[in-house]
Amino acid sequence: MVDRTPYQIEHRLLMADGRIKWVQERCESVFDADGKPLRSVGTVQDITERREWAQRLSTMNEQLEHRSPSALPSCARLSTPPAVQPGQVEFPVRHEP
Repeated sequence: MVDRTPYQIEHRLLMADGRIKWVQERCESVFDADGKPLRSVGTVQDITERREWAQRLSTMNEQLEHRSPSALPSCARLSTPPAVQPGQVEFPVRHEP
């Protein structure tokens, strides 16, 4: 709120039962002429499953990197496409008419 710009962050929440949930938070605030906040509008989305899948993918990639070079050609189909940077995960989106 200090710089009065919308924000988007990802952070974790520790639940009362000990579970950790990851959320993506987006918010935009409206200010009056004096710069005082009038209201904030935003969303908080549970992204725990996405984070867990990203961690699994990262673990599998690490395991593949530690295999012998002779095993790598058979795994070539599993390589990351050039458009995806290491550490990022892309999920295809299917649009239905």
